[in-house]
Amino acid sequence: MRLFAYGTLLIPGRLAGLARAPAAAAVLDGYRRVALRGGRWPGLRRAWRGQVAGRVLCLDAALARRVRAYEGPGWVLIRVVVRIGRRDTAVFAWVAPGATSRPWPSGDPDAATAARPAGHARG
Repeated sequence: MRLFAYGTLLIPGRLAGLARAPAAAAVLDGYRRVALRGGRWPGLRRAWRGQVAGRVLCLDAALARRVRAYEGPGWVLIRVVVRIGRRDTAVFAWVAPGATSRPWPSGDPDAATAARPAGHARG
């Protein structure tokens, strides 16, 4: 499975380092990265002229199951089209209900850990 990662999955030591191939830099047009209700993680929200930078990870079945468990039951996998270089590619992305209109504070996925209490698990 090819997955567009744009937040906590890109934090070093998380799942990004376990993908089958190096992650490719990608851009998702028509969305923006926003805070979810509670402000602990970034989410995606449709936005005209919006763009979200991220990476496409190639996951085998076992790693895809780990990602699903990490994301939890509130998150939904959707199909999106991202740009990798000059090429459009269909991939999947995780989205959750509760996307606010507040921009996520940074393009840096480490910002996701700033508001999370130590030891707090998602999902």
